[in-house]
Amino acid sequence: MSVSQIIKTWKDPAYRRSLSQGQLEKTPGHPAASNELDQEVIDGNPEALTMNGSAICSPCPPRHCL
Repeated sequence: MSVSQIIKTWKDPAYRRSLSQGQLEKTPGHPAASNELDQEVIDGNPEALTMNGSAICSPCPPRHCL
């Protein structure tokens, strides 16, 4: 499968539906799908979100949030 066909598979639902199961299995996953969040971030652990601080919260003890 060429690069242009792979990209078309990612972007075009009609084209993707036209492919056989074998072709779909050979298509690499979309790179954006590999960006998964850690469970701590999903659960809302504020320490997992950032270590840099922001205008809203400070990561340094004592932790002050506006």
